[in-house]
Amino acid sequence: MIVEENPLENLKVLYGTAAIKLTDDNDVVRVGGIKYTIKDGVIFYTKKLLREVKGHG
Repeated sequence: MIVEENPLENLKVLYGTAAIKLTDDNDVVRVGGIKYTIKDGVIFYTKKLLREVKGHG
């Protein structure tokens, strides 16, 4: 798995759908999440993989 933030500081960045966070302006944004998954040497873009698993790919 490749993530953009440190999971030791916020375990929610390991969620495939990312974590919800409030900005300084109280806007809700999604941050983090697993960007890529590598299995048997094949790289998968996680958001596309989640859509395909749900049947919307």
